[in-house]
Amino acid sequence: MGEKHEFHGNFWLPGQEGDGQPGVLRTGPILAPTIATVEPLLSPWNEVSRTPQPDGRTMVTQDFAEEELTTPVTVHGLDNRGRPLTLTDATTIHWGGPDSAGYKHKLRGIQAIVGGHIGGRDHLFTGFRICLCNMEAWQPQFRLAQTERAYLAEGVSLAFQDLPIPGRGSDSALWLTGQALSPATLRGIGTYFVRPLISFFTLATGRACPPLSLQVQEDSPSGPWWDVYSAALQVDGGNADLHRDLPLWLLRPGDVGLRQIGTWLDKVRLLGPLPAVVADLTAARTLSLDTQALLLATVAEGLHRQLYPDDLRFHEDAELNASVAKRVQTTAAEAVDPIHKDAKQAVSGLLGHVGDPGYAKRLERLASVAEAAAPGVTGRTSRWKTLVSDVRNEYAHRIKASFLEDGDIDKRLTVAFSLRWLLTTVLLLEGGIDAALLQTRLTAHEQYQRFLADAQEWCPKIYPST
Repeated sequence: MGEKHEFHGNFWLPGQEGDGQPGVLRTGPILAPTIATVEPLLSPWNEVSRTPQPDGRTMVTQDFAEEELTTPVTVHGLDNRGRPLTLTDATTIHWGGPDSAGYKHKLRGIQAIVGGHIGGRDHLFTGFRICLCNMEAWQPQFRLAQTERAYLAEGVSLAFQDLPIPGRGSDSALWLTGQALSPATLRGIGTYFVRPLISFFTLATGRACPPLSLQVQEDSPSGPWWDVYSAALQVDGGNADLHRDLPLWLLRPGDVGLRQIGTWLDKVRLLGPLPAVVADLTAARTLSLDTQALLLATVAEGLHRQLYPDDLRFHEDAELNASVAKRVQTTAAEAVDPIHKDAKQAVSGLLGHVGDPGYAKRLERLASVAEAAAPGVTGRTSRWKTLVSDVRNEYAHRIKASFLEDGDIDKRLTVAFSLRWLLTTVLLLEGGIDAALLQTRLTAHEQYQRFLADAQEWCPKIYPST
């Protein structure tokens, strides 16, 4: 779990097992996996010609083809225990004379598979299981419902599994398992399962929940499990003070079960990458205030578009709204036609989306959804949406080029923190968290209550003292 590993054995390029070389596969948290071999697995020297010499020898002319080293390859291997090994998308980082350990060729890859040989990034799997940081908090809950399962709309089966940790005696780790997937690549599993799960647990706990371990299954549910190592895996620092930290989380493990996890994963294609931005900012420690305000203001618009595509500006009926929008566009374009030869086309283009709700209207809709679960999150919403719109436009159009003054900083703090809590609330509601439960948690949540108190200082006209 989040440890360094070395797998000594023999390595070769697919189809060239007879040319295998002794070497080692090294993996570790936050590090891209590497393979080092005693002799090179490939050569950048390509033969160009052979010329017979008068003395009977042959002169061989070669070109150095750098692309042979920079083009990604797949490497296969077999360790000393007979386990198949694969390194995907591997490129050379050392070739030539032996290094200090005696290896002449070193390749760095994206992912290493321990347990099977795959042809490359397009290989398909039907099962995964993942262990996330802080997931051990769910172990007591799992032991009360060990046979519980949830099923996604596409038939994927979800379950918690408490599995022993090799080499750690009676210690175990909790994994979330998904089986009966539509065949998916490692990238597909990362996009539609791993990253969304990281985002959901991060939003729910208010703590970073990076992956510690990942396994895949080629033929679920009965096939063997293969370990996947990559730089995305983090160190298992362990939460030695979990009992004390749990009360500071936004949601408790008992608030989030397989049903909510399944609801969340069923909406992955709808929500896309937007939740990851909010989750990353929840755990971020070094991003500037400007970056946070800009990202969250942008995500707010995108989230509204995804969740409420039927919201319109002029009329609830789509056909009537489109008709009004077209008339507005045509009338305005015709009106400016005499002013300049390019005016008609310019105005027509600018009004191409006049039937869509404006940014402030989108914010108002999100605020109305969040209010039931996060009372006071937008204060006086009519003023709040104006502030957020102004700040967003400031970034989009760079109206002022000067540095921020104290009052500007207070406004951006208000925008960044209010949007963080607003978007977190909307996303958790989409994940099946009950609004009344979320309201109870937020009412007692120290960080949320601190934001409301600070907002009264930053922008008292929007968040008046009660």
